[in-house]
Amino acid sequence: MGHKRKISEKQKAFLRFYQRGKKSHILMNGVFSWGLLTGFLFLTIQSLWNNGLSISAWRNEVFSGAGGGTMLIFMAGGSLWGLWTWKQIEKNVAEIDKNRRKGKPKKQTN
Repeated sequence: MGHKRKISEKQKAFLRFYQRGKKSHILMNGVFSWGLLTGFLFLTIQSLWNNGLSISAWRNEVFSGAGGGTMLIFMAGGSLWGLWTWKQIEKNVAEIDKNRRKGKPKKQTN
C-alpha cells in the first residue's frame, strides 16, 4: 500500500507561505520586503552617486516628494513581484499535494 512521503525543508517553506495567504504574501514579501527595501536601496545608491557621502543630501533625497514617488513605484513593482512569486508557490503546493496523494487508493464512484 501507500506510504507517507517525507517532504523537504523547501517544500515545508512553500506550505508555510501558502498557509499565510495570498494577500499577506503579496503585502509582506512583495510590497514591503522587495518594494520598500529595493526602493530605499535605489535612493541611497542614487544619492551616493550624485552627492557623495553627504547625510543631509541623502536625507533630502530619500524623504522628498520625488523620493516618496520613487518608493511608491518600487512598492507597486513589489506587488507585481509578490503576485508572480505567489503563482510559483501555488504551483509548487499543487505539485506537493499531487505527490502526497500518489499511492492512495482512488475513490470509487457508483
